[in-house]
Amino acid sequence: DEMKWQIASLREQGCGGIFAICEVFDDGAPDKFLSEWWWNVVRDLAQACAREEMDFWVYDDEDWPSGSIGGQLMEGHPERNWKYLKSTERVLQGPGEVEEELDESSLVAVTAFRMDGRKVIEDSLQDLTGTVHGGLLRWQVPEGSWTLAAYSAHPGKGFFIDTYGDLMDREAMKAFVDQVYQGHLDRIQDIQSLKFVGYFTDEPAMSLSMIEWGERFD
Repeated sequence: DEMKWQIASLREQGCGGIFAICEVFDDGAPDKFLSEWWWNVVRDLAQACAREEMDFWVYDDEDWPSGSIGGQLMEGHPERNWKYLKSTERVLQGPGEVEEELDESSLVAVTAFRMDGRKVIEDSLQDLTGTVHGGLLRWQVPEGSWTLAAYSAHPGKGFFIDTYGDLMDREAMKAFVDQVYQGHLDRIQDIQSLKFVGYFTDEPAMSLSMIEWGERFD
């Protein structure tokens, strides 16, 4: 009743539409995004907007940023979590042989190169990824000073939750679209005269690990 009154009041004051958002921070909403409670709220709001001839929009996540369904996207699917590329470097003096133990489960690439001050000498760059076998790298270091760099992918934390969707992963984002976008459409598309305009997305982030935030990101 309160929502119906608010929407009618907004219409009387000249507002053209509303955005539905599930704000859980600070005990705002009593339940989670995409819960049965939320679907009831969405349908009640959409029906009220149809009666008042107002535009209806949906914000596509719980709190923010968009891309995690409030952490639900990764429940049972840890592979959907975003990952950052971590570099571990070691300076070697050649000639000689080096053995390096590496975790192949997270390994992306291993390279070796020489430096001119702070600049990589491009012609020296060598891709050693294919030489890693059984978690062990063996390499004959040429003469001179060389940097051995191993790059590995690790899951990162979100802004306010410990999981966040991998925006560059096709399967993760398909699940996001199916659960959120299609989920809302399925529940309101039968409402007559509803002007369902679309979705608002808020600050989907691809650079979380670059934020200096205490111990949260390394």
